[in-house]
Amino acid sequence: MIKNGLKDVSPKLRTSRRGLTVGALQTKRFWLLPTFLFLPSGALTLPFDWWPVISSGSEGYSLVLLPFLLGFQQQIQTELPGAAVKRMGKNVFGLGLLVLIVGIVSVFLLPAYAAITTSVFALIGRVWLVYRHRIRENNNPYYYAPRNSGVMVLDVLPNSPAEKMGLKTGEVIQTCNKVNVNSQEEMYQALSKNRAYCKLEVFDHNNEIRIVQGALYEGDHHELGILFIENQKFGQPDQVG
Repeated sequence: MIKNGLKDVSPKLRTSRRGLTVGALQTKRFWLLPTFLFLPSGALTLPFDWWPVISSGSEGYSLVLLPFLLGFQQQIQTELPGAAVKRMGKNVFGLGLLVLIVGIVSVFLLPAYAAITTSVFALIGRVWLVYRHRIRENNNPYYYAPRNSGVMVLDVLPNSPAEKMGLKTGEVIQTCNKVNVNSQEEMYQALSKNRAYCKLEVFDHNNEIRIVQGALYEGDHHELGILFIENQKFGQPDQVG
């Protein structure tokens, strides 16, 4: 999750209850995780005579392999996606360790209910992590929102000039071809001054200015392949914000 959680990220624009256009990133990743469980021998019919059975006192337990679907789906609107996914990955990993400990303890203390106890604990823990993330998102200010100066990058299209120049989600473009830009329209007008070349001044994630530049070719996206954040008119305000 920590390494591959950012592979499927979908940007979207929404309107807060205050009428402000804000951006959000939807992340979704799933993995199939093989998991071994100890079940009382009488709880299932063993497929083979040689199937391993572990004895504990008068009870016997069979080792059963079950595939579990592990993953997450969350909306990020108050911080950079890398930080959010990394934190969620660590939380899920920590929960997994706790579930493992609970499962081992349950085998010895509540052998007949070990599987149920472990599953319920895992479900409650996962719901709690989702709840904590949602509360965090609702209580913190929007990160992907219009700025007083410059235009923020919400996302860049694959294989676009913006991607080739190294523009990243959350960066703010201050100037384009030495012209200050504060909207998508101003960005387009500045690009029109030179159809063959583009030079941008960008505030990066550390709020430091860096220069990105590159040649433009026939057929390239007319706005460099950038999804901007600026105030727009939508239908109904979003319920969060």
